[in-house]
Amino acid sequence: MKYLLLIFFPIFSFGQEKFKVEYEVRKFMNFGKTEQDLETEKRYSRPLYIELTGDNNRCSQKQIVKLDNSQGATSNLNYIGGYKDLESYYDFDKNYLKVSREMDNKLYLIKVDFTKINWNLTRETKVIKGFNVKKAIYEEGDLLLEAWYATEIKSKCGPNNYNNLPGLILEMRKSFKTVPDQYMTYKLESIQLDNSLKFTEPNKGKLINQEEFKKLESEYKKRVQMMVDAENSSGGVEKD
Repeated sequence: MKYLLLIFFPIFSFGQEKFKVEYEVRKFMNFGKTEQDLETEKRYSRPLYIELTGDNNRCSQKQIVKLDNSQGATSNLNYIGGYKDLESYYDFDKNYLKVSREMDNKLYLIKVDFTKINWNLTRETKVIKGFNVKKAIYEEGDLLLEAWYATEIKSKCGPNNYNNLPGLILEMRKSFKTVPDQYMTYKLESIQLDNSLKFTEPNKGKLINQEEFKKLESEYKKRVQMMVDAENSSGGVEKD
């Protein structure tokens, strides 16, 4: 029986290929010491939450809307003249990113090649929620990325466009060397390892490339600006 356990245990471990992770995302800004500055800092520092579901070479990211009675919904809602990303799907085998995006009440699928980050792996380690993680650093000009990844979770994925490490990114810090007191953090809220998890590539919407979307966005913003200008113009005319 002992030999059977020794044989089957590693098979079970390798079977846990899929995961679902929730990250808390926060921005830390320093605008000044006035009451207005502090209020602006508070508004910018409100947390957002993202969910990442994936396996070895694919992952799907969506934003989570959470209600806070003191702040209202913490979400990146669509606004007039802008757009909202509904889902980001990464395929590392085929080296592309597909974004499901809503603009002007229309759905688009933007497919682009993405650049894999070339990290500098360090020997520094720590533990995050029971997972042994290692530190990796990426520097380019003023930009500094510090990521903590778990090699026991075999995936190249991470929050947003941060990827290409030999294990899932569980925590990250983005900063700029010239303003070190202003930075962004991604912290692990929860994680589920379950091979029965399901996620699929988004397929609803018009498939276009990044340049085509930029052209549509520019045209949409012009239409919105014309509507605003017309509204302001009519509002400034006194009627008898």
